[in-house]
Amino acid sequence: MPDLYEFIIRDSEGRDWEMWHLHGRVVMFTMLPGPGPAPQTQGLDQLVVMFAADGLEVVGVPADEAAAVGHEVAFTVSSSAESSGTAALVSWLLDELPGPFGTRVAQGYTKFLIGRDGRPVARFEATADAKSLIRAVRDALGAAVPPAPPRSRPTVAPPSALLPVPLPPRRPEDDIVEAEIVAESSTEIVLVARVR
Repeated sequence: MPDLYEFIIRDSEGRDWEMWHLHGRVVMFTMLPGPGPAPQTQGLDQLVVMFAADGLEVVGVPADEAAAVGHEVAFTVSSSAESSGTAALVSWLLDELPGPFGTRVAQGYTKFLIGRDGRPVARFEATADAKSLIRAVRDALGAAVPPAPPRSRPTVAPPSALLPVPLPPRRPEDDIVEAEIVAESSTEIVLVARVR
């Protein structure tokens, strides 16, 4: 059975990105249905801010070429789900984590969580409860990093431009969704969103 590390996808600039370089990290792939920023991408940026230092990698996967433009986010955006390497990865995710409509992505912002061992953990639809998603991310980050499996091919260096894009300065008048993270205890985080 394949794992994440067998795939090579492309970043949004068309450079090869070997998933092998994500070994030991918890990875969340999220489908991006359209171009440009959206309230949902702000929530993903919050996840990056909260958990990147603990080993979370968020990767946006645009549905098509039109959806691949205009994303100024704190996470990496891949080439579209229509491109060959990314299409193979998306097909694997859908097979491993079918949703309410089987192996189809029912709507944008469907998220696929991959554990530190490169195996699928959970699928979250766009309407999923934020607390459940955060709890699953925390649980996956709590797992030990397994030994690296043997390589089946020579390494491909990761593109140097895969560093997260800095977030633009926030202006309160531009906010659509304001989120606060409230720690209820040392083991639970609640995401409270207020829509203006």
